[in-house]
Amino acid sequence: MNTPSIFVVDDEPQIVTLLARILEREGHAVRKFESAQAALDALAAERPVLIVTDLMMPGMSGAELVSRARQEIPGIAAIVTSGFASVDNVRDAMRAGANDFIGKPFSVTDIRDVVARVLAGGAPVPPAADDEAAAGIAPRAPEPAVAETLVLLAAAESAYIASLCDVVSATEDRCPWFARHSERVRELSVALGRHLGLPQADLDVLDTAARLLDIGRVETPDELLDKPSRPSSGEWAVLRRHAVRGSEVLRPVGRLRQVQPLIRHHHENWDGSGYPDGLVGDDIPLLASIVRIADSYAALTSPRAWRPAMENDAAVREIVGLAGRHFHPQLAAAFAEMRLSGDESRAAP
Repeated sequence: MNTPSIFVVDDEPQIVTLLARILEREGHAVRKFESAQAALDALAAERPVLIVTDLMMPGMSGAELVSRARQEIPGIAAIVTSGFASVDNVRDAMRAGANDFIGKPFSVTDIRDVVARVLAGGAPVPPAADDEAAAGIAPRAPEPAVAETLVLLAAAESAYIASLCDVVSATEDRCPWFARHSERVRELSVALGRHLGLPQADLDVLDTAARLLDIGRVETPDELLDKPSRPSSGEWAVLRRHAVRGSEVLRPVGRLRQVQPLIRHHHENWDGSGYPDGLVGDDIPLLASIVRIADSYAALTSPRAWRPAMENDAAVREIVGLAGRHFHPQLAAAFAEMRLSGDESRAAP
């Protein structure tokens, strides 16, 4: 077995998996750990060249891990991540010996660029004791007004969602069969919501949920996504995990609280034969039922390795034919009306 070059450490399994996938795509060998102690225990035997660790974790913190790793392997590089990017946190990380700091939410580009720079030896200048600008963070300001705080929170939430969308796009790029799938589902979901006269708040939830629908596929093996034949029953079981894993990836904050149920339940069937929870009828969230139809139509009208794409009319007939079994009967009828009549509102850009 090759000695891993990078340790990835975070108490959130989804973040560990995401970071590992990003780094593996760049050709790095990666070991994943969900606690600082586990990573420290493996350090002496495996001697990585870089640790990418969360700052705030149960038990040993990321800063302590970096400090102790430096004692064990003096030349080891370290990058610290945190969702609480304060000046104090940056200072703690740098004083512990970190080469760089990445705030959460991060993008795929953030991780790639910072890791490449650190491995190349281009670490940033450590912050001076009283120099907040050296930490790459604006000086601490007086407490903002409530309105300003809300603006900042909204911006942070949007940045987090944008970074997740980047992950979905990267996942779709791994397999030609899924190209633009999330975008097509978004357009169809919002169009059906408008056709039904739903309020803007519901349309916004549909928009966000559709874009993040398959975030759980980040953990699906490449060879399964790109398999040139129909998956076996065992492989379907692996593919179906993405609904639960996707809902677990999302932080239950802000509008994502409303998005999570759609991610989890977008494969539930009206008759209870769907997954992951076997919900029946109106127990399935209405917006999840909308996304279920949009997702199915987008899949039917896209080619797969084992079948060609369906034409619009044939796909609509398939949706209508499964109304009352797979699909909400009234929503299926409304979708057919929208697609066949041409009365389809465009999704917001």
